[in-house]
Amino acid sequence: IDSEKSTIEAEKADYESQNKALCHQKDSLEASMAEMQSQIFTLVDEKASVEADFQSLTRDKNKLESLNSDLYDQLATFKENFSLSEANFKTLAVEKSTIESNNEALCHQVASLESSKNNLQCQVQALSEEKASAEANVHTLTEEKKKSDSMNADMIDQLKTLAKEKEAIESE
Repeated sequence: IDSEKSTIEAEKADYESQNKALCHQKDSLEASMAEMQSQIFTLVDEKASVEADFQSLTRDKNKLESLNSDLYDQLATFKENFSLSEANFKTLAVEKSTIESNNEALCHQVASLESSKNNLQCQVQALSEEKASAEANVHTLTEEKKKSDSMNADMIDQLKTLAKEKEAIESE
């Protein structure tokens, strides 16, 4: 019996040792589980934070895509406006060239008109001189006519006197 008792006690000591080891293992597992639960809570919090960040980033991405779309539309409008401006610039360049050509033609016309004006001024000057000469001739002729009229009146008077004298001579 003693041997059985010692075997039982040995087994009991072995069980107690195993029990202590298992209790120690249980305590260690519980500590690990508590640590794991803490890590799980931390991970759940981090997951929620990551999900919030993901949603925020998704919203930002959507905003950026909308802005990019708006920018592409603006870029297309700017390109269209630039093309129109380029076409307008080319049209204005052609118009400018035409205006410059017209200006050059007008300058030639002005020079021609200036030349014609100078010629007309010379002609007016010559006509003015001719007029002054003609007026002097008219004045001279008027004076000569007055003299001639006066001479004619004197001759008429002399003829009348001669006619009276002739009549008087004939009547005697």
